[in-house]
Amino acid sequence: MLHEKGKLGIRNVLRDRDNSLWEKLEKIWSKSYVELEEPELALSHSIAVEQNVSLLIPDQWKLEKFYPLELFALSAASCLHDIDKGLGTFKKLHGEVSAGEIRIHFSKYGLDAGEADIIGWIIKVHDHGDFSFDLPEDPIVIGALELNIKPLAALFRLADILHADYRRIDSAKAINPKDRARYCIRG
Repeated sequence: MLHEKGKLGIRNVLRDRDNSLWEKLEKIWSKSYVELEEPELALSHSIAVEQNVSLLIPDQWKLEKFYPLELFALSAASCLHDIDKGLGTFKKLHGEVSAGEIRIHFSKYGLDAGEADIIGWIIKVHDHGDFSFDLPEDPIVIGALELNIKPLAALFRLADILHADYRRIDSAKAINPKDRARYCIRG
């Protein structure tokens, strides 16, 4: 069955479905890039990743199949997935570093510990795609919700890879599969 690409932004859907989570998310987006060296480039990448997530999820699914917490986590992951780069770390497994930063300093980012875990799991594997790499067994239970982290992480990884911005790629690094995919997409 074919599904039409999403037109509704995940933040807009979240605003209509759970205003308190949306308000929390807006605060995360508003303060996350203040301390970065190149905030415009980082912010434009994060927005593009969030737009890709919005395009990949059919609108009907955003309204009926995804929990507001999942939409919140995907948007916050879009915002925070490269946060380690602002810390001066450019490690090969930088998703793990970003996840650790968010989990340890969750209150700095306006999150509670449970939200930080979900977002951390989603972004932990975004740069290498090894889903056996310390992700929980699906589903995980948060209150009355059962969340499947691996599909959320896979969706997020795809959304990140699909943002091919030539300003973010050093041709010497093009041997990395993620960078090679970006290079192939942009031509």
